[in-house]
Amino acid sequence: MDNRLKFGLLIGLASAVFTLLLYVVGVDDNKGLGMISFLILFGGLWLGIKEIRDQEKGGFITFNDAWKQGFRIILWSSVVTTVFTLIYMGWINPDLMANQLEASRIEMEEEGLSSEQIDQAMSMTAMFTTPWAAAVFAFLGNLFIGMLIALIPAAILKKIEPEILA
Repeated sequence: MDNRLKFGLLIGLASAVFTLLLYVVGVDDNKGLGMISFLILFGGLWLGIKEIRDQEKGGFITFNDAWKQGFRIILWSSVVTTVFTLIYMGWINPDLMANQLEASRIEMEEEGLSSEQIDQAMSMTAMFTTPWAAAVFAFLGNLFIGMLIALIPAAILKKIEPEILA
């Protein structure tokens, strides 16, 4: 199996299992625990780029190539995340968006917004809370964040092949 596909699937599946674990335990709204997802992403990218460097590139890789390999890993991970998001929001936790909308409404009320302002904001937000919209945002968000995070292991794992003197 291609290393980019393998590590993309591993990151996506590990993130899905972690999300399910948070849901089962009842702490899926805890932002602090959600940060662990970034560690899963970083760790998967680190291991993936390192394995590609060591197994496919003879132990050497440029920053640019390392980042490209990380991007390819993230692309696969984003596909898995998108599919999981559709399943999670459609069947596992279909009340997720309604609960988040209600929490947003309460927060806006506490901030002192008028009911007209709240209703307008809620109608705009409701357009983006379907499982398909969330899946698109999950894909794009995961891709963007992953591309940024991939810069770190790419910079650390780069190893330039020494020039051979003739």
